Amino acid sequence: MGDICTSLYVGDKQQTSESELDQRFEEYRGLSVQFGIFNPGLFQKLDHKRIAYSLKEHDVKLSAFHFPLIDIFQTKQFFSILDTIIESYGSRLITLHPSKGSTLKALKLYENHSQDVIDREVVLAYENFADRHGGKWVSTARQISRLQFPFIFLTYDMSHTARADDVLPEISDYISSIAVVHLSDRKGRGKSSEKDLPLMTGELPLNPILAVLRDSGCNAKIVLETHTNVAGRRKEINLLEDFFYRGVPLHLNSENARDINTILISDSAGTVSLDS
Repeated sequence: MGDICTSLYVGDKQQTSESELDQRFEEYRGLSVQFGIFNPGLFQKLDHKRIAYSLKEHDVKLSAFHFPLIDIFQTKQFFSILDTIIESYGSRLITLHPSKGSTLKALKLYENHSQDVIDREVVLAYENFADRHGGKWVSTARQISRLQFPFIFLTYDMSHTARADDVLPEISDYISSIAVVHLSDRKGRGKSSEKDLPLMTGELPLNPILAVLRDSGCNAKIVLETHTNVAGRRKEINLLEDFFYRGVPLHLNSENARDINTILISDSAGTVSLDS
């Protein structure tokens, strides 16, 4: 199994002071994180040397990136961001959201720039959505898994399938394509559904799902995208470590349930903003 990480959103709104940056990273001390960036332009303006130094000082391991708003269609900015990541950080695993556009155009762009991506030695993991969600050039786990480029893999988000019942069979079917798992619980259907819930508070059969990942030898990164605070995420990481490394089924008792169910209502000030 790959790293067990938690999401940490960076560069969303405005630049922050060094002291604020240090305070945020201190909350994540000892954890592996996925940097989520919803403002690619602002991300490129950040002091990446300072961020990389602060991560090291606070013993935070940067395992992956998450860029929902950049894709191969924005070719110049796309490769500029890849170069920034390569120059400043150790991780080269990048989750992308497929953007709205022509499938044929996207494939052609990747054909034309295939060697440019290969030379950068990055892994581009496209996140799954419901079929043709919002006119995206590629959407479902099946579609992404069929893309014939050696650097394109799948980020499987358990809250992005059309039905909760799809998660277990899709994880099983596309396990060889999965580089990242965005892990959370969910319940309900349609517009009344609740997603990105803390672990073991919804309806997903998480123990069988995670057993597929464990028993297959899959080396995907596990990224918690649950609506909890940092203390809750630490409890969830402990549960996952017990599951993957000690064979203990996921369960909640009164102590860890109290922390995991602490919902983060608002924590959005500054450049480094916790949780989606």
